[in-house]
Formats: sequence, C-alpha cells, structure tokens
Amino acid sequence: MPKDNTKITKIIVSSDDEITDIVCGIIDSPNERVLVTFSEESDLLISPINLRVILETADERGKLVILQIVNNSTGVRNAHLAGLAVIENIALPTENDWVNEKTNRDRRLTPKKEVTKDSVAVIEAEEKDSYDDIVEDAMEKNGEGEEETPLQKKINEVIEKSKSRKKEVVDDLTLDDDIPITYGDEEDLGISEDNSSVVDGEEVGVVEKEDEESNKKEDTESLVGKDFSVKEGSLEVKENGSVGEKSKFPFVPKIKNFNNKNKEVDTTDENKKKFNTGKFLVILGSILFVAVLVGLIYYYTKPLVKVRVYVSAKQVSVEKTFTGEENILEIDKENLKVPTKNESLETSRSGNVTATGVAYKGENATGSVQVFFVKDDCTNAASVTLPAGQVISAYTHDGISYTLNEDVVIQCNKDYPVVGITATDIGDEYNIPSGEKFSVAGQDNSIFATAQNAITGGSKKEYTVLTQADVDKAVDELRKGVEEEAINKLKSKSGEWQIIEASIKNELAKENIKLNSPVGSEVSYTDVDITVKSSATYYLQSGLLSMVDTMLTNAAKEQNLFEGDGTSLSLGSDVEKSVEATLGENDAVSVKLIASASIKPNVNKDEIVSKVKSMKWKEGCDYLKSLKFSDKETEIDFSPANFPDWLKYFPTKQGGVMVEVKEVY
Repeated sequence: MPKDNTKITKIIVSSDDEITDIVCGIIDSPNERVLVTFSEESDLLISPINLRVILETADERGKLVILQIVNNSTGVRNAHLAGLAVIENIALPTENDWVNEKTNRDRRLTPKKEVTKDSVAVIEAEEKDSYDDIVEDAMEKNGEGEEETPLQKKINEVIEKSKSRKKEVVDDLTLDDDIPITYGDEEDLGISEDNSSVVDGEEVGVVEKEDEESNKKEDTESLVGKDFSVKEGSLEVKENGSVGEKSKFPFVPKIKNFNNKNKEVDTTDENKKKFNTGKFLVILGSILFVAVLVGLIYYYTKPLVKVRVYVSAKQVSVEKTFTGEENILEIDKENLKVPTKNESLETSRSGNVTATGVAYKGENATGSVQVFFVKDDCTNAASVTLPAGQVISAYTHDGISYTLNEDVVIQCNKDYPVVGITATDIGDEYNIPSGEKFSVAGQDNSIFATAQNAITGGSKKEYTVLTQADVDKAVDELRKGVEEEAINKLKSKSGEWQIIEASIKNELAKENIKLNSPVGSEVSYTDVDITVKSSATYYLQSGLLSMVDTMLTNAAKEQNLFEGDGTSLSLGSDVEKSVEATLGENDAVSVKLIASASIKPNVNKDEIVSKVKSMKWKEGCDYLKSLKFSDKETEIDFSPANFPDWLKYFPTKQGGVMVEVKEVY
C-alpha cells in the first residue's frame, strides 16, 4: 500500500519549551510534513541560530518543515534568515506551500560545484567557444561577411575586455589554494540586498560599484541587438560549465578602486599582494564579528539553571491542659482556661407494678393441755411457773408448736393443772388429735404436757399482695428509660459546647416515687409515678479544635524543625486530634487537648526565581544553599556544563531558571 505523504505532524511550542523539544518532535515524527506552531511568546524566535538548527535537523531526517508564527514580526524575520518557510495565519499550509518547501529542500541538498585551478582552463575554453558562437550568430544576423565590420570590431573589443576582467578575477581567486571557488546562483550563495556576498550565513566581502560615469558610457554605447551583445564583466561560469550573462550582483568577493575612469587595473604582483591583504583583513574582521555575535547570542540564550529543592515532612505533636471556668465566655489561650456551664432538667414517667407477693390468711388451732411436774425425789424441789406465751412443741409433729394462753404454776408430783393453748401459726396442720405429748421449751423432761382433747380450729388461705421487690423492679425499668431520655435532652442542648459524660447525674428520691397502693396490700397490680432529676457540665469545644492547626504550626517553629525565619508551613492530611475532659475534686473540670500531624515547609518557586535573578552567581548559590527544608542539600545545575565558573550567571529570560521541589521520604 503506498505511503500517505499528505499527513501532517503538528508540534505546539509553549513558552517553556527548549530547542531540544522541537528537535525531538521532528525526529520522532512518523510523517514527512511537520508544522511547528508557536502558540505563545518563545525565546527561540529571538535568534535565527536556533531556527537554523530546526532546518538542518529536518533536512538530515528528510522532513519538510513549515513554521506557523502569528503576530510576531521578529520571529518571522529570523525564520526567513534561517531559510525556513513561514505562514503567518492560523490556517494549515496549502499543498502549494509544501511543494515549494520540497523544492527549496532539494535545492539546499543539491551539492554545489567547486572551481579549482585545474578547472580554470576548461572553463576558459568553454567560455571562448561560447563567445565565438555568440559572435558568429551576431554576424550572421547582421549579414556580415569575412571582412571585419565596425559592429564586429566593437563586439570583439567588448569580448577582449570581458576576458581580461574575467581572467583578473580568476587569477585573484586562484592565488590562494586554501580558498575554494564556488560558482552558482545568487540565491544559493546567500547574496544580500546590499551587494555583499554571504557564504554559509557569514558576510565575506563587499563589492564596490564602478564609477557612475563609466557605467553611463557603457550604457550609451550603441550595439545592435542587445540580446546577443556582451557587456564587459557581465559573464560568469554556470554550474553546467557554460558561460552566460552574469547575475545582477557579483558573487566573488573583491575590492576595486576606480580613481579615474580611464585608469586600468594594475595587475602587478605588489598590487595583487595588497589586494589579498585587504581581502584577508575583511574576511578576518567578518569572521571575528560573526564569532563575537554568535558568542554573545550563545551567552545570553543558551544558559539554563535548574534548581532542585528537597523537602521532607516531619512529625510534630502538642499537648495542652485547660481548666474549666464558668465566668468566661471565650477560651483564654494565655492562661489555658476554657469556658464551662451546667445544665439540669427533670423527667417524669408513669408505669404499672404487677404484684407477685404471696400471703396467707386463716385461723389458729386451739385446745387445752394438762401440765405435769414429775420426779422420783421431790425433796427440795421448788414449784415452777410457766408464763403465758410459753412455747410447747408436739413430739410427733415436727415443727408444730403452740403457746400457753395464761400463766400456770406447777409443783413436783402434786396437782397437774390444765391450761389453754393456741397454735403459733394458722393452718389446718396444727389440728392434732388428743393424747399428743408436748415438750416445754426451756425445761427438762420432768416438765411436760399432754392433750386431753383434740386440738382443732386451724385453717389457712393463700392470696396475692404487693411487695417492695415488685415496686423496686418496676421503678428500675422506668428509671432506665427516663435516664436515657434525660441524657439525650442534655446532649441536645450542647450546640458548640461538649458535654462531659462523667458529669451526668440522675437522681431519684423516694419521695419522687408515688404508688396508688401501698406495699403489702392485696392487689394484682398498681400504678407508679417517678420523677428523675438530671444534670451535666459542658465545656466550649469548638474553639479548642480550631486552635489545633495554629498550635501545631507554632510548636514546629518553637522546636525549630525547619531552618529559616519566616518559613511558612503547611500541615499534612494526617492530622490527629483528641479532647478528653475529666472531673476532679469538687467537680473541677480539666480538659486535655492532644494533637499530632506531619508538617512541611511551603516552597514558593516564583519567589526563589525572582530573588536569584537579581543576584550574582556566588550570592545566588549561597542563598539557594541556605534553603534547607530537609537533610538533603539544595542542588544547582548549570547548563552547558562546560561553562566557565567566572562566566556563570542566573539568566533573566523567561524559563532561564527552573526550580523543582522534590519530597524526601
């Protein structure tokens, strides 16, 4: 498939781009056609030398380059001086523009012929043949025969003079074998409008015009048919070796003095030597001038200073303890005091209490017993009195006991009185048959009682009652809900204030518990109302948190983490902060603020560039070395590297000093 040569690679040049960026773009272009657009002001347009590099790179790589320069007459002029094609509008180049540039490139790349001493004879022979042909044609056109006519004579004189002038120029050029003689078109040799000859972009000679009167004389000479006439000094050797009419401006550097229009040129060796000396001085002066000019352009356009400033972040932390104060409205930074306040409220709630207590009701069993005091020997045995309420217990019914209804006096082995008894508790289990024997509490076995008749009448019935445990359980459940509601209400009152959790208090006094039925009453459930009094202490938190950034920055400066006065610092995104409030004795408030973060200096690149541009090299280097934002020292690179130290300086051109900030971890 044939390659498409109509595609265009467009290179946009910004103000910060270097010549190497454009050269790399041309080299990397996959297309033959390259359009270089200067969209911004660029220092590359102030010198044709930079632009000449673009042209030479394109020619070496076989590329066609056209510059697009808008509203920059200086850049357009320098581009033309460098030999580059230019368009001054924002439209793309036309096909005709590319065809013209290809023609110019082919002409630039076509090698030019060099004339040496050995080729002079051949050129003169070809000139002679050309002159003879011209004369013969002229004579034929004017119908002349073998006899020399005035016209032929005039032509011959002109030819002889032309040959003499041509020989003189060739002799002068071939005196020095080291100076090559090149013939070609004036466009290829770079002839300027001021009649000076330029070779490879340097001015090497100036041709003086002949005397005005001599020129007028030659112009007024009558020749028949100017299309075949030959004017003195008007012939030159073309690249193909033929002789033709000389260009408007001479391309061979020479100096001629015409003190008199009839004075002939002195061709003696002495005059030739003087001529060569003058020519040499002119060439040498031109070379020196161009060298100085190129050196100055190089000195003011080529230098570039790259500065690398290394920055590393450091950790900083701060801890401050503030005391609470109720009588202030703002945070006292100097005395480390923070405003505090107290809030209180009452919350009531009602509920039901379910009775779960069990109680019994019924009758106590009653009966009578006969009391005995029996001993084998009653000598010296005193009588015994059993008081009312004396407890007696049945032998065969474990846990069954009764009390005497009245006092009774008993004597040893004498009268055995009968006394009434009552069961100590209700219940039919106290109903026992007659004949049951009872022991008397506190007496030995000599004193006992027996039931003469059955003990009856005991009964028991179960029922539900309200107990204190039932009330306490219901109150605890109600209190939890009340306290949660109270805490939420207290927290909702904070706003810019922060509640101190440890200061929250909830109080429920007994008098604030109200029951519809008293404890112990026979009920299944009852209503209860409670009222809880809640209170809390607050401190102003918003002002504390807003102080963190300033406190960390000031701490970094106090610790001198970064050298240099007035260095601005910025915190990283890893800021950690916490506030802890506690209550001391007598409910004194203490607030501890703890914060930490990474911090690094702010490097103002524009400010650095502005400062060093006004400094001398050593002064600027000392200033840059003083910028220590990490353990790694600031680096300064001057380009070109082979530049002498005593010539180094900080370029004032845009982009001449570049500052790069690198973080070191």
